[in-house]
Amino acid sequence: MGKSRARNTQRHRDTLGGKSVVKRRQHSQNGSLKKVVPPTRPKTGSQPKRAKVPFVPLDNVLLVGEGDFSFALSLVKQYEPASVIATCFDSEQELLRKYPGVKETRAQIEQDLANTQRSSIPADTHDDSFEGFSPTATDASSPVDRHHDADELDTGYERTLCRIMYGIDATKLSTVHKKVLRSFGPFTKIVFNFPHVGGLSTDVNRQVRSNQQLLVGFLNSAKCLLTHPPQAQKRHDFQEGHDTIVPKGQILVTLFEGEPYTLWNIRDLVRHCGLQVVESFKFPWSAYPGYRHARTAGDILTGRDRTNEGKRRGAWRGEERDARSYVIEVKEDDDRQVSASYKNKRRSDHSSDED
Repeated sequence: MGKSRARNTQRHRDTLGGKSVVKRRQHSQNGSLKKVVPPTRPKTGSQPKRAKVPFVPLDNVLLVGEGDFSFALSLVKQYEPASVIATCFDSEQELLRKYPGVKETRAQIEQDLANTQRSSIPADTHDDSFEGFSPTATDASSPVDRHHDADELDTGYERTLCRIMYGIDATKLSTVHKKVLRSFGPFTKIVFNFPHVGGLSTDVNRQVRSNQQLLVGFLNSAKCLLTHPPQAQKRHDFQEGHDTIVPKGQILVTLFEGEPYTLWNIRDLVRHCGLQVVESFKFPWSAYPGYRHARTAGDILTGRDRTNEGKRRGAWRGEERDARSYVIEVKEDDDRQVSASYKNKRRSDHSSDED
């Protein structure tokens, strides 16, 4: 009896052991099969995500709050929009003091403008009282062609118009500066990269309020200079028989990510101005070769973070920080009102010029 029970126990163990071996073998085989089967799309073959660049050849771009104009130069060279009007808040003398390297950047822009052969726009669109244009190899106050034949827009960088203007307040685009800016508008893109009031105040709340006021003033002022339907459908060139399809106007604001910039609540400010954020994306620094973030206070050439030659010793650079661009449009319900307001102001400006 005892021997029989022992044999049954041994047989039971062998059976369990056999099952266990089979299970382990099957598990091992299944695992090896899974490793052999290639994935439908290998990760090594995946394409890197393309940088988002919101500019097209038909764009008539207004840049406000520029520092050393390195963004303007990169934009013109890389993406060849039809026209770029680059403006800064500082006077020419103050700009040269704050950013000594701007001379070289400006020289490149001016050289490109001097090499561009263009016909001039009608004389009545020129504001003789405005002296903010950068000097060029040609007469800086001479009228420039701001409209383009559809066939000319794709001919390359040499066809792009780029002008520099000084002393332009981003919050007064449609008031103090409306006469000179309207002669180059309406604009398909109005861009304000890294707006900041500057100053050395350490009061965060005060800085936040000041920058919010800056953004609200800019948004309210800029929306009146955008292209709107039916302007966004057609724009008639000076040459008869040519109509150019123009995209709907957009405002682009780029801010650094993180505090204190998130405290500005840009989306709320946009809604407050009767606008809407239709898209946001990570700002692609690498898409604009040569662009350097310029501090509002200017280039700091002395201090603990500088070498004897004036070069930055520290690791902080604006172009090494994450930033986000917000694409802003006028709400569809307000498009007609803004378009009508633009037309009325154009008629008023034209009437005052005739007087």
